[in-house]
Amino acid sequence: TPVNPDNPNGPKLGDYQSETHATVTETVHYVKANGDKVKGDDVQSLDFTRSITVDAVTGKVLTTEAWTPVQGTEFTVITPAPLAGYTVDPTQIEAVTGVSGDTASITKTVTYTPDTNTTATVTYHDDTENKDV
Repeated sequence: TPVNPDNPNGPKLGDYQSETHATVTETVHYVKANGDKVKGDDVQSLDFTRSITVDAVTGKVLTTEAWTPVQGTEFTVITPAPLAGYTVDPTQIEAVTGVSGDTASITKTVTYTPDTNTTATVTYHDDTENKDV
């Protein structure tokens, strides 16, 4: 759809998508220390819109309004699930507040490192004597 209906070859409304709509994401990757994936990523998204004023002849953006949140302005706390035999770092992804359409997307990584202080009890069984040794 043209900005100016009398000039169908002029600037189009779709040309301004990045000026009027923004999506900010927080992506959390879950990996073992060797780089293997533990599980799929957690992705949270926040959408924002705003109005702009465009010169109908030149297509130049003259003014922009403040971003308006569609769902909110905060990414919630994420607590990574434990994995037996591994230490998780960090143990919590903190909430991010005050997100706006100008905020850069965020990527975090949770790393699972094998525990080094694990112990196991081994019991040997003598089948001849039918007893543990």
